[in-house]
Amino acid sequence: MKHILTLVLLCICLFSCTNDDNEDSQTVNLKVNHYRNTGVGEGQYLTLLIQEEEAIGSSEWSRLYSPIEDFNYVPGKIYDLTVEKMKVKNPPADGSSIRYKLISINNTEDVDADTTFEIDLKSNGNNFVRLDSGFSILNEIEMDCNLLCDEMTQKLEAQDRVIGNFKHAFPNGIVLLAIN
Repeated sequence: MKHILTLVLLCICLFSCTNDDNEDSQTVNLKVNHYRNTGVGEGQYLTLLIQEEEAIGSSEWSRLYSPIEDFNYVPGKIYDLTVEKMKVKNPPADGSSIRYKLISINNTEDVDADTTFEIDLKSNGNNFVRLDSGFSILNEIEMDCNLLCDEMTQKLEAQDRVIGNFKHAFPNGIVLLAIN
């Protein structure tokens, strides 16, 4: 009887340790937008804007707070990607439960120089604009605020939500066209 019990326990241990990686990952298509937006998690972030599978081609974009492994994002380009989407088994409290790894870049499209887009400069009291050596968004995207610097600064101090309308400029830079 002892041997049967030991054998049963051994079988349970062996089968419980199998790795079902196929259930934890899948290949999906993503579209990555030509600009990043701001977001708040455990801190303040610049997020990629993505569309996944059925959402591709719609007007809805989701924020991706973590990078896509092996993907080198360049502003001003729209990307069609094939990625491996993996579930993170034990995600950190402030981390995503999903991670993406680049399989292939299927298409890259440069946007028109006159294409405009909106970025949240302040949201729910979180100010994303920095003024260390010129205006920037989270010290990562240089911002030329044109003749709107004073108006932007006043709105950032007085309002809970501020949205800027931009177009791409110099490498990794943007030009402020309007403030909402």
